[in-house]
Amino acid sequence: MNIKINYVTDKGITKDINQDALLIKTAHTKQNERIVFAVLCDGMGGLERGEVASGMLVNRLSAWFDNELPLILTDENITQRLDRKKEVDILDLIKKKLYVIAMEMNYRIEDFGKEKNTSLGTTIICLFVMQNKYFVMNVGDSRVYINEKKIRQITHDHSYVQREVDLGHMTEKEAMESPQRSMLLQCIGASETLSPDFFGGEIKKASFLLCSDGFWRQTNPNELKKLIENASTMNEADANIVLSHFVRELEKRGESDNISAILVHVE
Repeated sequence: MNIKINYVTDKGITKDINQDALLIKTAHTKQNERIVFAVLCDGMGGLERGEVASGMLVNRLSAWFDNELPLILTDENITQRLDRKKEVDILDLIKKKLYVIAMEMNYRIEDFGKEKNTSLGTTIICLFVMQNKYFVMNVGDSRVYINEKKIRQITHDHSYVQREVDLGHMTEKEAMESPQRSMLLQCIGASETLSPDFFGGEIKKASFLLCSDGFWRQTNPNELKKLIENASTMNEADANIVLSHFVRELEKRGESDNISAILVHVE
């Protein structure tokens, strides 16, 4: 499995602090099969200390990857070529652990906020790729897109306006223009009830785009598809330049939030 990863993060034109936090980790099994773990967290812009919430979550996931994931992969049957049943079992085990971490950090961040007499929270999207399978975990309105022959959004926003669109009470255009477009139904650290979404499937060749709402809000799927495909043909330095130029374009369009994205090309 060949992997290429690019990323960009920017505090934007109006924010004093970048509340987005990114994590990119790779590893190999004993059979030299590559594992990719990418995380993007958007600290809540409407809450204080959003960068603390996103940073706490990213640090916890980084420690999990370094110290706990290897224990899952030490079984001889896991580090050898996996049959279909065994592979699904391992991925399910990893999903369950990430679910537990999301719940754990929801309480930890909430407790931190109570100690500091403040409110803070964060979205999360994470992508885990192993062999020819992937899964995504999502809480909030950061997004993951996959580009194969066509581009499609994998995640479903946990936002007030998305719920209104789903119920037929609001059009997509009205949702984009609504003053409540940044209101989340759940996020880690500020939700009494947390219910992460999981999505997954098989891949042979695909590109994934993980992005905060500051990145996707001023775009459309066709534009994102073109960006992904252009970056996938470039070396790492040139692709990062293309992403940085795209951030400048979003700022020209009036995007005022932090802007972050991770591109993961798998072949």
